[in-house]
Amino acid sequence: MVVTLFGPPGREQVIVTAAVPREKGGCAVRVAIGVRDEQQGELPLLVQGSERALDEDAVIWERLNPRVVPRLDVRDAAVVAYREFCATFPERA
Repeated sequence: MVVTLFGPPGREQVIVTAAVPREKGGCAVRVAIGVRDEQQGELPLLVQGSERALDEDAVIWERLNPRVVPRLDVRDAAVVAYREFCATFPERA
């Protein structure tokens, strides 16, 4: 799950993106967009942007090889920190 606060101060929108497993394998992506009442007119553009971003990400995810062993170095400090953070959560049975 990714939660993004998007927009200038005082006019932010919240975009929540999550992947949920499908019964027969793979996953489905769910996107929720939260805006203020006065921002309703911006929803079509936000939906269009979200669809474009997911289409662009799909190209990467569909070609991802999970068997590749990462060769991280000092430039990947953020990736290492994120993986260490994720490792603090227990595995689901």
